[in-house]
Amino acid sequence: MEIIDLGIRNFFETYQLQKFYLEKRRNNEIEDLLILVEHPPVITIGRNGKIENLLIGQEKLKELNIEFYQIERGGDITIHNLGQLVGYLIFYLKNGFWNMKSFINKVEDLIIQVLKSFNIKGEKKEKFIGVFVEDRKICSIGMAINKNITFHGFALNVNNDLSYFQLINPCGIKDLKMTSIKEELKKDVSIEDVKKELIEVFKNGF
Repeated sequence: MEIIDLGIRNFFETYQLQKFYLEKRRNNEIEDLLILVEHPPVITIGRNGKIENLLIGQEKLKELNIEFYQIERGGDITIHNLGQLVGYLIFYLKNGFWNMKSFINKVEDLIIQVLKSFNIKGEKKEKFIGVFVEDRKICSIGMAINKNITFHGFALNVNNDLSYFQLINPCGIKDLKMTSIKEELKKDVSIEDVKKELIEVFKNGF
């Protein structure tokens, strides 16, 4: 597995990069790839998402300097902002996974392992995708697949401003509580420390 750390990069530029690497993976020019990035505020909604889960108008979004994109990933609506670690996974599923469901299940397990290293007990919820701490969601997952190659990925809340989630029904769920590593530990945690741990866990896990 190759890893690219983009630091802070806007969503659309990273989205274009995903498509570029998707083609490279399809042509077997690269290995499976994990792209890590932080995005300035942006709201994205998946292919089956409902626009009514966006709780403010487009004009207000512009006022708040928040970008908005409708894209082809699974899942409903989410928001990315600085302090959230986003991982995009460009993986050829036939390297070891039968289907997208088993792949997402693996990603959830690895995120739970990362959280454990920070003394946070992450868990899965039946009928929901992502990772929770009790009733609070800490990591959202929304993937897409094109000819057996995955793209899009996960968003792990580290020390981002959670008030942004009040602008949406996160993942299309009304009154869903969101949390972060910072919120659970009641102290700041370096996103670089989380990134290092996540890279180690994902390298070993895959």
